[in-house]
Amino acid sequence: GLKVRSTGGLMVDILRQVDAIPVVLAAAETYTAFQRGVIDAVALGAPDMVAYRLHETGTHYLRVGLTHTVIQFCLNPRTFDGLAGDLRVQLYDLYRLHGQVANRNFYGGGALDTAIATLRAEGVEVTEQTAAERQQWVDAVQPLEQRFIEENEQRGLPATAFVREAKARAAVYADWTDQQLWDHASANPVQGIIAL
Repeated sequence: GLKVRSTGGLMVDILRQVDAIPVVLAAAETYTAFQRGVIDAVALGAPDMVAYRLHETGTHYLRVGLTHTVIQFCLNPRTFDGLAGDLRVQLYDLYRLHGQVANRNFYGGGALDTAIATLRAEGVEVTEQTAAERQQWVDAVQPLEQRFIEENEQRGLPATAFVREAKARAAVYADWTDQQLWDHASANPVQGIIAL
């Protein structure tokens, strides 16, 4: 299989499911590794590919869309709990929306369109999947979902119901535009993730 730059964790499992050889590298090392042939491909979104100038080495871009970029924050609970109550609320609201802001301003919408246009302008061949090709990718990673269910059901957690509900909820938003998603997330923020 192709040696593909990967983040760790689930992305490694996803790449193995499609017969690739995951190579976990820091983003800053990707350009040089790609240029020198240490890796054959890179699993990144178009905006990151442009930011890291990977179009200077790569000649093809396949839009797969199996994963989403998630912006995460980690704070020491004692530090967070030691903050004034009003500041905890402000940070909570800010961090909760930050992922949507990153998607809106960098990973999705117009920024994604601009990144893809940049790749094309730099001579990269951009390939869009057919519905049948997309389904092949989805089918290839299906065993990971089943593994998740089995591992969590063994722990006594309702994983089957969780996956069913997650898919049902995702289906509601499947055809929404980036703007509709943004408006909804802004108007209906998720509550109760942490105790304030």
